[in-house]
Amino acid sequence: MDEEVSAREGIGMTSERTRLRMIETLRGEGIDDERVLAAMAEIPRHLFVDEGIASRAYEDVALPIGHAQTISSPTIVGLMTQLLLEKSRWRRFWRWGPDAATRPRCSPGS
Repeated sequence: MDEEVSAREGIGMTSERTRLRMIETLRGEGIDDERVLAAMAEIPRHLFVDEGIASRAYEDVALPIGHAQTISSPTIVGLMTQLLLEKSRWRRFWRWGPDAATRPRCSPGS
């Protein structure tokens, strides 16, 4: 099996079925933009966290990703993304990063 496909599909608590349960949780939290839900279902969150906590990647909690940073909970990511898409004026991100010089910055979309 191709490594990229294998990593995306996951096994056990990182499987496609687990991701689809996360999507149902997001729907329950009021996230209804299908673009957001499709992206959230596609992105392999378990690849962004330490292997030891990969089984928790699709729980609705923030998880550490190293360097005193966290990956936000799926609900927070989904709500922020949905809000950005709804507010057509604030669609494009210029920079994104953890330090003060590269905090999230938005620019009005064209």
